Amino acid sequence: MREDRLSTLVLVALLVVAPMPLAAAEAVPLPISKPLAGSAPDTPDTPDSLENADSITAAIPAPKPPTGPETDPGTAPETDAETNTVPSAAEPELPPNALTPASILEAVKTKADTASACQAELKSLGVQFTPLDPIIGDGGCGIAYPVTLTALPGGIVLSETATLSCPMAVGLAKWVKQAVVPISKLYLQESLTGIGISTSYQCRMRNGVSDSKLSEHAFANGLDVHFFDVGGAGRIPVMERNVNYDRSASFQAAIRGAACAYFTTVLGPMTNAAHANHFHLDMRARNDGFRLCE
Repeated sequence: MREDRLSTLVLVALLVVAPMPLAAAEAVPLPISKPLAGSAPDTPDTPDSLENADSITAAIPAPKPPTGPETDPGTAPETDAETNTVPSAAEPELPPNALTPASILEAVKTKADTASACQAELKSLGVQFTPLDPIIGDGGCGIAYPVTLTALPGGIVLSETATLSCPMAVGLAKWVKQAVVPISKLYLQESLTGIGISTSYQCRMRNGVSDSKLSEHAFANGLDVHFFDVGGAGRIPVMERNVNYDRSASFQAAIRGAACAYFTTVLGPMTNAAHANHFHLDMRARNDGFRLCE
């Protein structure tokens, strides 16, 4: 009996020390998952050739240019960084004596009566003229009531038509009628028949200097006179005359001096090289009625 119990204990000890091996578990396949309806497909793996940044950049196709008119990137206007707007081109600075379109149009309204009276005076003087529409030029040039002259009192012809302000035309007519005609008879014993002119209205600077004020020509307020046709005495050019006594020299000096009574500016030979072959006459307004006669 004791031996049977001992055998049983030995058998139990052997089972604890060396357990019997378990049978190998069979692999059970997992179910294949299916994508949910409406979900995006998986992104394919990135190929080895695209793993470095340079190859990735090279592989990305260049974006297509936008449709529409072609633009030259080299000429595209720059934008303001803060407002994202293209700055407008700077307006050119006008001369200090420039007129504005608004000021010319204002003169058309406010000076109609003055212009009408001036044109009536031209008719009474016997001037052949045509009133023109207002001139509004670029760069501050222009005039509200210009006129074109074709002939002066007594049928004295002009070498070309002159576009002038009405007051300038009146001054020219009076100078010719009251001074040049009688002086030509006094010194040349001949009648005046014609006058050679060049610049009347012209939008330009004084003496052609770009950074100066506008010339009176820019306001139809100036005229350049080059010669006088005087009957049998022929053509008397305006020029430098360094002689003690000469009929043509006396005639030129006398009409030049008389011009200072009709115009506020009289320039000519001996003034400077720019006026060596003509008289420049204008009606420039100056303080206290000052006149420049050189």
